Amino acid sequence: MKRDHAKQVQRDRAVLGGLGVVLATLAVLLTLLHTGVVDRIGPFGGEGQVLDAELRAHLERNEMTWQLIVFGIGLVLVALGAWWLRGQIPPLPDHQDVQLEVPSEVPGETIVSGRALARALEDDLRRDDDVADARAEVRAADGQLRLRLSVPTDVDLDHVLGEVVPAAVDRFALVSDLASPPDIEVELRLVAPTGRTVR
Repeated sequence: MKRDHAKQVQRDRAVLGGLGVVLATLAVLLTLLHTGVVDRIGPFGGEGQVLDAELRAHLERNEMTWQLIVFGIGLVLVALGAWWLRGQIPPLPDHQDVQLEVPSEVPGETIVSGRALARALEDDLRRDDDVADARAEVRAADGQLRLRLSVPTDVDLDHVLGEVVPAAVDRFALVSDLASPPDIEVELRLVAPTGRTVR
């Protein structure tokens, strides 16, 4: 179960926001120092300047080197941001079709779309008043079934996980003609009774 997914996302966003504030502050301070608007920052710099003539001369002599260093740091930050963003976007469902054993004199195969089975299972789960929304990923060939459920905070989770989900999965397995019950992975998202996501 992934009941703490929302809390993990909230922590990640807080860390990213804090890092953004720190980087923005550093960028402003460096700009002020470079333009000469300020020559010291609080206790830093002592009686002299933080960016004195010697340091300015060093930066000018090694301008290309420092530009490359800053460019490399920027690329690393962009890569980290892209990696973090990728973790916030739910993966696209990778449904697997199901082949049914249907007695028939007509040669061929009877294949049911995994997407269609997933939609049917989602509709089945949504019929219960305790399930606000449902998403399913059918991987019948691997014997796996992944569910993402939105459940109001005022409902009994034991009822949802112990009765609603197993009953729907049993009906799904019967319709899909599975040889054995699939392994179920359930991710819960708690929502307010009005449908607003709880933060």
